[in-house]
Amino acid sequence: MRAIDSLYGSPVLHTLCISAIFIMVWAIGMFIRTIREKRSTGLIIFSFFIMCSSFAVFEILMDCSFYFIARNGNDRYIQLQYFLFSRPWLFYAGSELLCAALLVYIVTEKLTYEKKHLTADTIRQAVNYLPEGIAIGRKDGTVLLANLKMEELYRNMTGSVLSDLRDLTEQIRKNASGGEEQKIVSMEDGTVWQFEDEAVTLDGEEYIQIIAGDVTERYLIIKELKDKNAHLTDIRRRMKAVSDLSADMFIAEEQQKARAALHNQLGQVLLMGRYFLDHRDSTDPGLVYTVTTQMNRFLLGEAPADTPASADAVAAAVAMAGSIGVTVHFEGDEPADEKIREILAAAISECAANTVKHAEGDSISVCCHHDVAAPGHPERSEGSSHAAALLITITNNGIPPKHPVAESGGLLALRKKVEGTGGEMQIESLPEFRLTIRTAS
Repeated sequence: MRAIDSLYGSPVLHTLCISAIFIMVWAIGMFIRTIREKRSTGLIIFSFFIMCSSFAVFEILMDCSFYFIARNGNDRYIQLQYFLFSRPWLFYAGSELLCAALLVYIVTEKLTYEKKHLTADTIRQAVNYLPEGIAIGRKDGTVLLANLKMEELYRNMTGSVLSDLRDLTEQIRKNASGGEEQKIVSMEDGTVWQFEDEAVTLDGEEYIQIIAGDVTERYLIIKELKDKNAHLTDIRRRMKAVSDLSADMFIAEEQQKARAALHNQLGQVLLMGRYFLDHRDSTDPGLVYTVTTQMNRFLLGEAPADTPASADAVAAAVAMAGSIGVTVHFEGDEPADEKIREILAAAISECAANTVKHAEGDSISVCCHHDVAAPGHPERSEGSSHAAALLITITNNGIPPKHPVAESGGLLALRKKVEGTGGEMQIESLPEFRLTIRTAS
């Protein structure tokens, strides 16, 4: 079998040399790794032995190649080297295969160990694939550890590679939108991150640790809640404004009703007093006294202004009209509904007062009948389930109006009362005064 020193320039020698280089580098790497991972002493010695063996094979092959170049007249080699150069090439090929097999064994053992134990590489890999960013460094800014997510966040903020922890802290401070305490940074890709930094002491040396957490969803929820709170605040402000306006409108309406009631009752009392002075014989002085006393107590705030005497509104209105010298003539059937009778009573009282004040008359005519086919209403048959509307017409004697009657005071209050129940009211001036009220069906 051919010795190794006879293979100069052949592909076999070149293959052996290249394989020796590869195996030697592999062995050195595995030896360094076992030391860094603090493996067992036996495995470290075993790795060292393989490294030395692969180096020895590599050294012999390199010396052998040089021997071919300078062997003529060269006597620098010792007998051991000549002995090694004369060994069969299969001996060195086997040595390389043995070293490679032992290295494969060490790699297999390493993989088995990593599956059962935590190693520095395992921890580093786990930290790199964390969804949160983490960076640890010294106080002078030297970065000792930065996982992939923190590197990505730093590139998004600066466009460069993280090399100084102090610069990372400065970038967070510049881009933070949540204040000095929250340190919330919005990235260009739409995500929002919250950074926290703290000092960590280990073996008497102080380090800086920066952690970044993805708070995009929480940030959007908080932002949405803030927008909704602002909207609700605006709605509450507008509701308060509407409530204040409604209260003012209600107060104004009540004041207007009170003024109208006072105007009507005071006018009736004055008319009653004037009529009593002119017609003492035909007027009940007890009624005049009672009504006048009650009005005075109302003006002094001692009692409400209630209509005297009868519990029935229409009867009380007829009595009030009679007290000022106005006779009420009825035609048709009086309404039975209490609300309609209150409207009729208010109309009788107002028309009676206006008859004395403006027409100088002494009687009014009240006509009540059911309007079976009112304009704008569907015709109602006898078998209809809906009651027909009641049509109330009031006229008076005396001087007809010279101008269209303007609605104010009592007439305006009467219209609001009629329309408030769903009815309609119409006033005609020529050729005579006529008040028409159509109640809701």
